[in-house]
Amino acid sequence: MVAKELAMFRTEAVFIDRDGTIGEPGEMEYPSEFRVFSTANADIGRLKALGIKAFAFTNQVCIARDKLAGHDFVKEFSRYGFDDWFICPHDLHENCSCRKPGIGMLIEAMKKYDLDLSSCWVIGDRLTDIYAGKKAGCRTILVLTGWGKHYESGPERDFPDHIAQDFNQAVDHIINSEQADQLNDE
Repeated sequence: MVAKELAMFRTEAVFIDRDGTIGEPGEMEYPSEFRVFSTANADIGRLKALGIKAFAFTNQVCIARDKLAGHDFVKEFSRYGFDDWFICPHDLHENCSCRKPGIGMLIEAMKKYDLDLSSCWVIGDRLTDIYAGKKAGCRTILVLTGWGKHYESGPERDFPDHIAQDFNQAVDHIINSEQADQLNDE
């Protein structure tokens, strides 16, 4: 793909949840229990190859509860190919603005990277991911892995823009949407 084509992509960034979205399990006490899906690194790479930033955004209560056991999120997220990561380290009762469904992490990224959040996607396995994305003006994809396995569609007020079987299909949807938009503009 040539540079001119890269510039035509409208998506500026994709915010990607960790637990249950790019790997299993969807809920864990210790971060070292996490097992990344086999295609996650390549899928993040596909976004980046198109000039789309890939950001991890994750609630990690294990930090507040001192259950890291030497785990290094910086090394982990670097290894997966993320451009940056936004982590809520607070416990459930701390009433912070960054814990999803709050939008603090999205606002922090918007300010840091001068993003138009309406040109961004949020991918997650929980409705809290979707609520955060919707409140911030992002387009959203719920994956049916992790907690998404238990999702039943219904009259939720913040219904996801798209539902995908897994992270790989979510990335496919974003890329296909971008290509369709390009064709419509021609």
